[in-house]
Amino acid sequence: MLNFLSRNDFRMRSGTTDENGTEYFIPQGGYGFPGAKGAAEMLNYTNKEKYTHICCACGTGTMLAGLIQAYDKDLPEFVGIAALQDDELTRSVERLQMHEKVPFSIHFDFHFGGYAKINEELISFMNEFYSHHSIPTDFVYTGKLMFGIRRLLESDYFPAGSRILAIHSGGLQGNKSLKKGTLVY
Repeated sequence: MLNFLSRNDFRMRSGTTDENGTEYFIPQGGYGFPGAKGAAEMLNYTNKEKYTHICCACGTGTMLAGLIQAYDKDLPEFVGIAALQDDELTRSVERLQMHEKVPFSIHFDFHFGGYAKINEELISFMNEFYSHHSIPTDFVYTGKLMFGIRRLLESDYFPAGSRILAIHSGGLQGNKSLKKGTLVY
């Protein structure tokens, strides 16, 4: 059963269990240890040891924290591309690290004005990316992720010979809110 709450009520109850222990209120973005544990599972579907860099989009930081948790040795470099300007994002990821603190970076230069904000540059990039790779992206997370990775590649952030895993987290349903014809897919 879905119960709709005001934004304030949701914030007050997220991450808690009701008095009977039968309902768990999922925090925004799945933030918390259970969400990070779920994100860590994604790396079971790839040979994670072959990558030098693992990149993902960041809203609450839960996915980045989970990806970090999936490692116990031979750590790659973890790179987050922020979907919004959030001064607490780095601390949010640090709070979810269960093992010793693992270094990571979050880049805040590719959020295009904030969560779900777009402009012509991002739309143009998303269309170009799709035309070249046949991979659709969304304007909330994955378009910004791929744009950020491209810019980091262009600025030589990644050393020659790097093997980059970019986590495409889905979210394509948001594209339906765009005017028909905005995207080529």
